[in-house]
Amino acid sequence: MRQIAGQEGGLVGRTLVRPSQNGMLRQQAQVSWTPVAQRDFKEMGGCPLETGQAPGIGCRAAEQESGPLPRQDAPASRRQFMAGQHLLTERDMTERGRHSRIISRAPSVTKPCLRYPGYNAIMPAQFRLRRVHPTLLLALCLLLAFGASRGHAQQERSVLLLQASGPLTPAMAEYLDRGLAQAEQSGAEALIFQLDTPGGSVDLMNRMVQSIRASQVPVVVYIAPRGAIAGSAGTVLTLAGHAAVMAPETAIGAASPVGGSGEDLGETLETKTKEILKATARGLAARRGAEAVALAEATIDEARAASAEEALEAGLIDLVADDIDQLLEGLDGLMVEMPDGARQLRTDGANIVVVEQTLIERLLQALTNPTLVFLLLTIGVQAILIELSSPGGWVAGVIGVTSLALASYGLGILPVNWFGLIFIGMAFVLFLLEIKAAAHGALAAAGVVSLIAGALVLFNTPGTPAFLRVSIGSVVTVALATAGLFAFIVTFALRAQRQPVSVGPEALVGRTATCRTRLDPEGKVMVAGELWQARLEPSEPAQEAGKIVEIVSVEGLRLRVRPASDHVG
Repeated sequence: MRQIAGQEGGLVGRTLVRPSQNGMLRQQAQVSWTPVAQRDFKEMGGCPLETGQAPGIGCRAAEQESGPLPRQDAPASRRQFMAGQHLLTERDMTERGRHSRIISRAPSVTKPCLRYPGYNAIMPAQFRLRRVHPTLLLALCLLLAFGASRGHAQQERSVLLLQASGPLTPAMAEYLDRGLAQAEQSGAEALIFQLDTPGGSVDLMNRMVQSIRASQVPVVVYIAPRGAIAGSAGTVLTLAGHAAVMAPETAIGAASPVGGSGEDLGETLETKTKEILKATARGLAARRGAEAVALAEATIDEARAASAEEALEAGLIDLVADDIDQLLEGLDGLMVEMPDGARQLRTDGANIVVVEQTLIERLLQALTNPTLVFLLLTIGVQAILIELSSPGGWVAGVIGVTSLALASYGLGILPVNWFGLIFIGMAFVLFLLEIKAAAHGALAAAGVVSLIAGALVLFNTPGTPAFLRVSIGSVVTVALATAGLFAFIVTFALRAQRQPVSVGPEALVGRTATCRTRLDPEGKVMVAGELWQARLEPSEPAQEAGKIVEIVSVEGLRLRVRPASDHVG
């Protein structure tokens, strides 16, 4: 029903309504008019006409559609007409004189249904609001609580921390890529790449620089802890970070290129490599000022190095920080240049999330230690020689192949002189010949000298950086241990050769047997619990049963015997 209220002594009209397709109400037809007093009109939820408001709708909504409503002193026809256009309410005339809802002012205008007291009493069943089930209410509360907690968690800022030390390796590059992907997925505020490296190959450096510069999360390269360095390729890697920080007592620089085996490059190749690296450094340090660019070029052109304080004074880095907490506090508010524009870091009070290296990454990183590579190489060759000298087993072969495979990975990363492998291989050949020929230690001594020379040539050639050289003490220790192992093998072999044969038919030679039948010259004897056919040596007298004879030789399944003198059976 729709009701139209007018002034005091006005009319209330009843209008049939029906639901439309979109769940709203549409006026169908006007039926009758009923007088309504001003007092009843107020009870219906309407407002006096002099306030200029429509009952339940509000005067502002009515005025926007048809202008201001007529006041009490307007002509009655005008007031009733305007009331008929605007003051449209639905009401159940039989229930306590209260209105139920309000719809539109004009015919054929659809408005959404608004809830008022008594709405369910007069609306069709499909439009009535049902009571909310307690389970649905509980689920709604839990959903709201989860959304609130998730929003609170998103407001907590986090910073990822990666820690890498040692020369640049493919494992370190994979570690950095994995950390960057995790930082972007978690929406981290920044990623701290704590670095302590003497350098590495230019190819790996370029790969890591590209990963950092393409990151959507700010990357802070932090040279730490105290005593750490960012040498050679580590210098360019530090410049690639969106922010650069160094701990006190650290150094950066000495980025002059060298060859793959540590040797100096040719003049033409050195000039080309330096110019490329200088251009890269200029591009990365341009935002830091002319003094920073000059220092970056000097680290490549003149192999110059700088302390943390000198780098900060030149503008090459942004901060000197003792620890991570001081770094986060110092970088808070710093503007950094990202691929999508400038961004301000908000790191103060952020949570630190440490991203650990996986087991495979740690293993591959450890294989860049030249001492470990030399040890694996030695064990691998020894195990292979043992397998070849006594085939049939599989343990020595598996250990040898595994050790050589791991050593080959390190040899592919480290700058080595492959000529040293010739001396190492010759050393093990000498050790093997010592076992076969038993030269009383001469070949073993020559093998020790060859092994030491090979290790030093392999890793410690002139021009190789100190951190990539194998320790001389380690080389001597490994060589002596290898020689001692082969000496033990040789001694054991000689002792085994001097022992008499204890199994097989040959083990019967020299033993005594008891005659079971008369030997003249043939008969049967008992030896070691076995009955054998025996024959006396020529010119030996016949032996009666029960006599003791000595076995001289074994001829197939027959024993050659002779009388045993002075033997007690």
